[in-house]
Amino acid sequence: SSGIKQSTGGYCLDPSKVRPADALYILGRSIAQTRRGRVVSWQFMQDNWARLTEEFTDSLFAVDAYISGVLEDFSDQATLTEIETFFSDKLETLGSGRAAYEGALQSIKGNIAWLKKHKESIEGYVEDKLGK
Repeated sequence: SSGIKQSTGGYCLDPSKVRPADALYILGRSIAQTRRGRVVSWQFMQDNWARLTEEFTDSLFAVDAYISGVLEDFSDQATLTEIETFFSDKLETLGSGRAAYEGALQSIKGNIAWLKKHKESIEGYVEDKLGK
């Protein structure tokens, strides 16, 4: 459930329980691998951005992986707009995370375009297989 995933996020940020070097990997690459996990991870990122960027300034590679891991698999315009709005006043402070952010935006735009192009054929295939 999302409550469990949200509390896992808090657990990951407790250095007495999870090594800081592993925390962002767990949050960005493990939890964010499902649709629900991605939504929870994105909300967690927004809610904890100041803390994350403060505590992980020495682990920029981890922040990059975290940003791309949480964001790159979204595939809808509403979330893309939400992400762009959230980061609009943070771009100058992203440092090397800016490249991960830009890459994630390109991935999302590609996902949106792919879905738009193939939506009808996918729906037709599913309906055909389900016998509707």
